[in-house]
Formats: sequence, structure tokens, C-alpha cells
Amino acid sequence: TVWQTGRPGKFDHNGLAAGPQAERLSDGNYLYLYSIDNRADCQSASCGKCGEDCDDKGSCSYCRDGRCALGWMILDQDNPLHVVARAEEPVIYPERQYETFGTEGHPTQTPWVVFTDGLQKVGEDEFIVYYGAGDTNVAAAKIRVIVPSST
Repeated sequence: TVWQTGRPGKFDHNGLAAGPQAERLSDGNYLYLYSIDNRADCQSASCGKCGEDCDDKGSCSYCRDGRCALGWMILDQDNPLHVVARAEEPVIYPERQYETFGTEGHPTQTPWVVFTDGLQKVGEDEFIVYYGAGDTNVAAAKIRVIVPSST
């Protein structure tokens, strides 16, 4: 059964791929990360939003965030199949040299790609995200989720 799909007009419009296990937040809900993969000839997770021709790589100033990126969802604590909130923009997207083209003598295998592999809770609503970069490197980033107060 299909649980979630890409959303027309959003950065994840071309579909999504499962990420690591969901982790509980301080309010009881769950943080879930997922990866997206756009057209192989498109270098932007925002492809299609700007109306430009994505066949001409690099022609669009809006398309800066890479072919593959990471999104997030907040899942309901009582029914994790219910999505409470979902990213409007990628939480991590290719921007560093080791994610885009690599360095001299160590190019990336696939430019403009990041994809999530792991999630580790390191504090209250703080996590380390482990992710692949350029199909060549493994990287880590610390993220913090701002959980709204219930009052």
C-alpha cells in the first residue's frame, strides 16, 4: 500500500524514498526524514516550481538546491500513518563541494545529490542526520526541531 507520494508544485513533486526510522519528539509525535529524487537531467529539488525549462542545466537561478534532497514529516503519536506537518522546502540539499561536484582528484560520482541514511537522537529534539553526498561521500549534519508549545 502506498503511504505517501510526491506533491504537485512542491520540491518533492517527483516522488520520495523511505528514509531512516522515525524518532520520537518531546511532544510525543515522531520526526520522519525522507529522500527525494528528481529527473536525472534536472539539478534541482525545486524543479517545475519556477516554470523554466529544466533541460538547460544551470539556466535557472531558482534551481539551486540539487537533484536529490531531504524532506521531513511530523507523524502523529497515536497514528503514525497520519502526517501532522510536512516540509515545504528541503531540510538538507546539495550545496557544499563534496555534495555538488567534489574536489580535484576526488569528483563526486553523481553531482548535486544528497540522500538520508540515518537519524540519531542526541538531545531533546536534536538529531544527527547521516546522509550520502554525491554518491561518493558520507556526511553528517545536526538538526533541531522546534516543537510548538501545547499552551
